[in-house]
Amino acid sequence: MTEVLRDILTDVGWGREFAYMLSIIVYAAFPGYDLGEEVMDIQVGEIVRLKKQHPCGSKEWEVLRIGADFRLKCMGCGHQIMIARKALEKSVREIRQKP
Repeated sequence: MTEVLRDILTDVGWGREFAYMLSIIVYAAFPGYDLGEEVMDIQVGEIVRLKKQHPCGSKEWEVLRIGADFRLKCMGCGHQIMIARKALEKSVREIRQKP
């Protein structure tokens, strides 16, 4: 992670030493943060099946909004929720297109 951040900051014209020190500070402040982590490719309109079911009994949700957080609509009762990207990606079991 520190090498990636150092290379990025060096490429934009900052000194390599400064970029290295900044990458060490960022890594110390956010030890679990990784610039290279992949995000799931979830699009608006798709149906996601989650680990746990909604109180209505449905495990399927329609994606209404994407970004740092998602707006989902329960396919069973129509209830809408907002959920953080990390939490959603952790609980997704299946992604499929809406019929």
